[in-house]
Amino acid sequence: MTALHALKFGPFSTVYHEQLVTDAFKESARRFVATKILPQVDHDIIEIDGTLTPRVTDDLNCGPNSAVKNCFKLDIRFFGQNATDYSELKAELWYRPDSGTFQVATRSSLYVWTPSRREERLSQKAAIQRIVDSVLQHEPSTAVCPVCFANVSLTSTPDYFHAACPNKCFRYNFEKDKNGRRLHGRLSMFLP
Repeated sequence: MTALHALKFGPFSTVYHEQLVTDAFKESARRFVATKILPQVDHDIIEIDGTLTPRVTDDLNCGPNSAVKNCFKLDIRFFGQNATDYSELKAELWYRPDSGTFQVATRSSLYVWTPSRREERLSQKAAIQRIVDSVLQHEPSTAVCPVCFANVSLTSTPDYFHAACPNKCFRYNFEKDKNGRRLHGRLSMFLP
């Protein structure tokens, strides 16, 4: 856990956070990273660079009834031997002063993007693009989600395209011009 001492705390612009962030707070954050995040990293770690900063930066948001004063943003990278060997995580964490512990925020995730996970995601995106291209070229096939292997829901009209996994692994929507070419839209993929 010595390497986790590279985790930086702050800057803090509120009196509340300056008083909250003690050695015990820092040790709790390091322990959280070591037990909940570090085990996902699938390569040797040469260097760690990260910050834990408060979500709010104004004393007005740190009163006794504040719902967000104990919410922090974690941004951390684990570097390996090569430039492409790095893992990263951006998440929101809640600190519980009564127990001195951290937990992941409800709308956040502790999914660490490792080199193998990034490679797998690129492969999944390429597979989704092949599905879209196949449908647009009117090739008969059954579209299967490259993440969970469920049958994909497809809608292709002269001016609109929609493909989605029923398990919400991805959603791909775009509008078409008068010749059926893609205009604008987006591919949304959710964290596993």
